[in-house]
This record gives sequence, C-alpha cells and structure tokens, in this order.
Amino acid sequence: MKQGHERPVDRIAARVVGAGVSFEFKISDGAVNSFLPLPTRAPGRAETGQSCFVDLTGTKLGRLTVIGISAEVAARWVVRCVCGTYGLRTARAIKAAAPDACCHQCHVLAVAKRKDLERRTGRLVDVREFLK
Repeated sequence: MKQGHERPVDRIAARVVGAGVSFEFKISDGAVNSFLPLPTRAPGRAETGQSCFVDLTGTKLGRLTVIGISAEVAARWVVRCVCGTYGLRTARAIKAAAPDACCHQCHVLAVAKRKDLERRTGRLVDVREFLK
C-alpha cells in the first residue's frame, strides 16, 4: 500500500477522515478587528450639540468595553474585548448589544469549544455558556 493511503483505524476514524469535518468562521468584509489599539478622538462640537448624541465611552456590554469614537472611520465607536482585540461598532449596535457580546475571535473560540463538547459527549450546549 502507498504511504498516505492507509485505511483508517476504525469506523469512527473513517467517518471523521472521510467527512472532512471542520468549522471555518468567515468574518464579514466590513469588520475591523485588530490586536493593536485603534485611534480614537474626542467628540466634536457638532456631535455634542445634537440632542440625540450620547457619549458611550466607558460603557460595558458583555465582554466589550467602549474606548471612544473612531478617528479613522465615521460614525463608529472603538470597542475592546477582554481578550485584547479591538473592533468597531455603531452606536445602534452598542445600544442593542446582547449581554454576552464579544469580539469575532471570542465567538469563533466559543463555537469551536461547543462543537468539540458536542463531538465528545453528544450534549448540545448554547454558545453563551462558553462566553461567561
């Protein structure tokens, strides 16, 4: 037999190898994620003069903390996850965020952990259990 074409050890190994089971999380093209701090700026006069403007700096939502207004991208707030990843969110997204909000990296890790637990034990657990 040629090397690399051996038969799997047992039925389960054959199913895993044959199915090519994997999880790939594709981040949307508009998402900005960085391990380096993103530049912020202070709210301008035009913003603070509006009655609907709310300064969200310091707001905590799940695993995210709002750092300030983005200096590079208009109408976006810079947020930092507890894992150290920086990202951008709109004010609407921050105000409507779930209590377990997190960055894309933490979400990918939580989904991978959930899939691993399901594979090992057969138990279905909500992703939010891994974000606590």
